[in-house]
Amino acid sequence: MTATEAAVDHLAGLCGAAGLPWSPQWRDPLRTLCDAVAVGSAATNLVGDPSAAGVCAHVVEALAAVACARAIGREPRLVADVGAGAGVAALTYAIAWPRARIVAVEPRRLRAAFVRSAAGACGLAERVIVVQRSLAAAVAAGDLVAGVDLADARAVWPPAEWLARAAPLVGSAGLVCVHVRAGDAATDAELARRHVLARQAVPGPRDYAVVLVRA
Repeated sequence: MTATEAAVDHLAGLCGAAGLPWSPQWRDPLRTLCDAVAVGSAATNLVGDPSAAGVCAHVVEALAAVACARAIGREPRLVADVGAGAGVAALTYAIAWPRARIVAVEPRRLRAAFVRSAAGACGLAERVIVVQRSLAAAVAAGDLVAGVDLADARAVWPPAEWLARAAPLVGSAGLVCVHVRAGDAATDAELARRHVLARQAVPGPRDYAVVLVRA
């Protein structure tokens, strides 16, 4: 068994134990994604830990967001992943929501190019649209418009700022994904002022939770 196969098997076990969404059909594209990150990281800094286990740690966080959406009976059709980085969350959403279109907004050229390449390798190029711009520039250019069903941005802005930036994208009907580290009093205080619809702990050692908020 390869390291990639072992990491994806471990991911499947984590999802099963935590009650997160999982399908055996996701194995192949997730293995492809892990291998693509390993190769791409030799050319540029894509993620902090480019190992298959490191990639799967980000995948499980995205699947926690999928679990939140399922818990409230939502299956987004238009998802924005802002500051997409290597595109792990964007591609995970495309895998988990086969009817969704994902807009991955990433201003850095090499990372944006990688997301395009990885989407193609995973067979997701038709549904993963990569926008190589900042969020403000993407909105100004019309690459990202209102009506987003779910907007996500991990480790880009503090939650209060992210919620303010996401509000015009999702309007009154869409959802905003917030990633919360345990013990973050400022984030907890901000969320206490918001309409929180679902919360899901992320299994593993990272001590995070994912929260869906009405902007």
